[in-house]
Amino acid sequence: MKYTYPVDEYVRQLKAYNELENMRFSPEDGKEFVVAKLVERSRKKNLIAETANTMICEYIETFEKDPGAMTAEDALALRKFLETLLPSGVHLADFVTDYGVMLRLANLLAEFYERQGDRDNYAFALQKCCVAYQMLVNQHSYRMRDLPYIGKIKELEEKAEASGLGGSTRMLVLKMLVYMVITGPESFPVERFKYIREKLAANMGCPPARPEEGLLFSFNVNVLEVFNSHCLYARRHGFSVDMESAGPFVEDVYNWLEERTEQAKAFGFVVNNFRYLLLTAEYHLGSITLDELLEGLTDIQRAASESENPVEQANGLAEVNYAYLTFLYLFSPLPKEEILRRSRERVREVLPRLMEMSRAVNNIQFNRCIVLFLGAASLTGSFDEFSDIILETTVYADKVLYIHTAMVREISRAIFDEMIEKTPEAFEGVANRGTDYIKTHKEEMRELLSDCCMFHDIGKFFMLDVVENSMRRLTADEFNLIKEHPGHFEHIYQAAEGLDERVKCIRDCALTHHLWHDGTRGYPIDAKQTKNRPFVDILAIADSIDAATDFLGRPYNEGKTVDELVAEINSGAGTQYGVEAANALSSRNVRDRVNYLMDEGRKDIYYRIYAFNKI
Repeated sequence: MKYTYPVDEYVRQLKAYNELENMRFSPEDGKEFVVAKLVERSRKKNLIAETANTMICEYIETFEKDPGAMTAEDALALRKFLETLLPSGVHLADFVTDYGVMLRLANLLAEFYERQGDRDNYAFALQKCCVAYQMLVNQHSYRMRDLPYIGKIKELEEKAEASGLGGSTRMLVLKMLVYMVITGPESFPVERFKYIREKLAANMGCPPARPEEGLLFSFNVNVLEVFNSHCLYARRHGFSVDMESAGPFVEDVYNWLEERTEQAKAFGFVVNNFRYLLLTAEYHLGSITLDELLEGLTDIQRAASESENPVEQANGLAEVNYAYLTFLYLFSPLPKEEILRRSRERVREVLPRLMEMSRAVNNIQFNRCIVLFLGAASLTGSFDEFSDIILETTVYADKVLYIHTAMVREISRAIFDEMIEKTPEAFEGVANRGTDYIKTHKEEMRELLSDCCMFHDIGKFFMLDVVENSMRRLTADEFNLIKEHPGHFEHIYQAAEGLDERVKCIRDCALTHHLWHDGTRGYPIDAKQTKNRPFVDILAIADSIDAATDFLGRPYNEGKTVDELVAEINSGAGTQYGVEAANALSSRNVRDRVNYLMDEGRKDIYYRIYAFNKI
């Protein structure tokens, strides 16, 4: 097959796109200059998107539609494409890549080589599937998943054991066994882990020994990570860990690693993260007290903050801070007020330093740091305290996301102002308030709606580098991840016990803003209908309008006019959209306000955020 672009063009476009994303301005830059540069950036993004989508269509979609059309020559081209996305010997944190495209390419190659009976190349492609799946799916979701390739990995390992494979292919199979350790926090499958350790240990005597020892090292580290997650999950959800089964196995793993602490860096592990895992394992095994654990975590965080590597600093600030507050919150016998005081103190100390890191680091690892930091911040008590922190974080972590929430707020206010005057009874039940209360507390209700808008998308923090990816069309895996974001509100705001009616309203809007008004479509489809639906109806319309008209943050296109969007929303009134909110949008006053927001209002908000980091 003839291809429009060579395989390395995608990476060139990817790097150009990331450079555009990192555009910065200062207060000295005028509004016209900033807006002009953002419009220019949007046009450039559009050109990049055209190139990227052409390559995806030719190299990937062609063979997804017709796998039999792939020739050996095509397979070679796809393999070269895959290798440009993650060259051999390059650390994941040091390379800008696209795991969604990697996963699609690797799956196509694995299927092709399996059909051909080419076991060596099949092992190569399947191992890339494991890497891409782990980095795309498990690094961008609250819920860890088993690899979907476990059956294939076991089958390949059994064939390798029966017939023998070359050294490089055997190494790939062993690497895939290590990925099989990753599992959800609900269970700790000791028998599977024993099976993996047995297979890895059986190969330790084969040359080259050092890479294989590195795999065994990785396996043991992964076991401690899964064990820690499982213990914390069990504490949160009120069940006991089966220490009779897990304890002796984990103790063996701990002892093996503890003896090799000095080798952690040589095997590619951040030493402070490694120390953190050993420390938490000691606590779960009952070897140290909670006070000793917290003191040790403080020492590790201090050491990480002195690192010259910004990724190590960010991990130390976020991950260890999260661990400290989580263990304090879940296990400390101290009074709640003292736990909250300590938590606030640590979060406020870490926040400015982490924000400084956000200017220096922009990759998948830092994405995880933001999620961990916010999870820690949510344990500090009231939602008001948490909300201040998350807004301050968002404006640095993802300006386009912050601007989107601000635009949704302004559009929602325009609709609310019309409804509260014409049909106040439509808000009956919101925040458990009656119509009479709502009529006499209009400003309070307007501010509550504003908060619902500003926090409706906080679940996207799990996927900042996926959800705003306008370089190309989303993959099915990415869209499935994005569909999880409404439910992530409670995963990020973890102090969700005993919520007052105000925070319940904010939570309901976050959870259901992509669910159709009649509940028949959208996501999550199993979400229960809520008395706060009138606010959700307004927010859903505002969300759709901003997404369809943003010409500054997304690839440039002419977009639709407000009148065209109003017509579409009216046609969906009663099914996708709420009738009262759709009717309010038809008001000339509301349309004039929305028209202003779509043009000059948007430019003003973009300017203020990019130049001043605040509205």
